[in-house]
Amino acid sequence: MEKSNSTKADYLFHKERNSYHISLDTGDRSLQCGRVIDVMKMWTYFKGNGWKEIARHIEREHDLAQHLTNRISEAPKQWVLVYPATTINVSYYYIPKAMEKVEKDKAFYEILSKVTVEAKKLMISDGKMLVSYATNGKDNNYFWRNVMSNPFISNEDVDYELDLLADYC
Repeated sequence: MEKSNSTKADYLFHKERNSYHISLDTGDRSLQCGRVIDVMKMWTYFKGNGWKEIARHIEREHDLAQHLTNRISEAPKQWVLVYPATTINVSYYYIPKAMEKVEKDKAFYEILSKVTVEAKKLMISDGKMLVSYATNGKDNNYFWRNVMSNPFISNEDVDYELDLLADYC
């Protein structure tokens, strides 16, 4: 299964994750994670919801991404927006209070990257939240990455996530 289905996608399967044993990550060994099954998932989603409901979901996801972007933009001392919400993806860094006045140079982002990775480990070990992070592929600095694709989350859930990230960073 792994040989035929694996994408070895860096943005999904981070090599440096050591907050849990790698054997627990079945992503590359599961049918659900492969590109081939995406067509089947889309067909099932369409059959179950129809175009109008899908359009409503997409609009809601864009609204949530915009809410997250707005919250981040409102506190520039606390957050750095990496990629604004032009889709349902929002990428950003959290700036710990001790670093608010530090020059935003290469070293600054390298430290924020380490903070992101460590905060995720702590949140997983405490059983609080599982949030994705990603890199732009150029400098290997990790930032928080949200993909608003859950129809059950609310603006309050997004606010809770930001508060929790701030607490853990």
